[in-house]
Amino acid sequence: MNKKSYSFIGLAIGLIIAVIVYFLIKSPRKSTIDPDEIQFAVKDTASIQKVILTGYIEGNVVGKVYLTKKNEQWWVNDKFKAQNITIENLLQTIYAIQMQQPLHPNAIENVKKLIKKRNVHVIIQNGDGTTLKGYYIGPATPDTKGNYVILEGAENPYIAEIPGFNGYLSTRFSANPEAWRDYTIWNLKPDAFQSFELKDKAQNTLIRVFKNKDTYFINNQPFKDSVIINKIQNTYLRCTAAGTAQSSFPNAKDSLSKVPADFYLLVNQQDYLLWRNPFGAFFIAPVRQQNQSTRLEGEILLLQKMTVQKWLFDKIEKPL
Repeated sequence: MNKKSYSFIGLAIGLIIAVIVYFLIKSPRKSTIDPDEIQFAVKDTASIQKVILTGYIEGNVVGKVYLTKKNEQWWVNDKFKAQNITIENLLQTIYAIQMQQPLHPNAIENVKKLIKKRNVHVIIQNGDGTTLKGYYIGPATPDTKGNYVILEGAENPYIAEIPGFNGYLSTRFSANPEAWRDYTIWNLKPDAFQSFELKDKAQNTLIRVFKNKDTYFINNQPFKDSVIINKIQNTYLRCTAAGTAQSSFPNAKDSLSKVPADFYLLVNQQDYLLWRNPFGAFFIAPVRQQNQSTRLEGEILLLQKMTVQKWLFDKIEKPL
């Protein structure tokens, strides 16, 4: 075969390759991703009035949370105020959630089984009860940088993420009511503050804080300095519990009703009892004094030791 023949064959092969590449570029290519299956986000978060979170393990309900917005305040299961920060995180997640990547075709069926085995069913509704979005949040991916998610009615699951957030999403969709509750025991504005008084078992006053005009008094010592006043307000005018005693100490209410309290507390006109517990924290319960008897009202909450230490040991000693 002469050189002309080789040249002709080479030219023909090159032409064929060029034609193939041309048609590959110009021909419409269909994506394997169904765009309707990856629309997880709700961009108009202002329209959201209710979010229902139901946790499932092996098909059994293990937790349920109704988050409802009423007069600009979010409520948990129509009983407790929700924490502002957790609601803000949830709405941010609902707004930003997107597909991170599709699954390999061979992994789809296994991921469906994982989601069916363990998931949180998320239903997002507006004010008239119309469902804006519904999907199932499955387990985190092995690298913990996303979660398996499938829309209601969709055929395929995907890996979802929040852009800029390096972690999994399931913690932001907890079906445990306690994860959403606001555990503020009291949070008084300076103008509404009257007094704070802590007594021991023998009714000896350990700390008494009260306000007269612009001056705070701690055990009758006056303070006017703005820095110290700010510390007083942070220490005595608000208090937040760590959670309920019920989760860790199921019989706390029955047991504590038979045991004298370690401390008696009066904040404005509300009485509280405090008991030490062996794990370093304190139990606190609101009470009502009636007919020379003390009656527990409401839940037993857990108060961090640091909070009580501030009352007992971080007192401002030097008056101005």
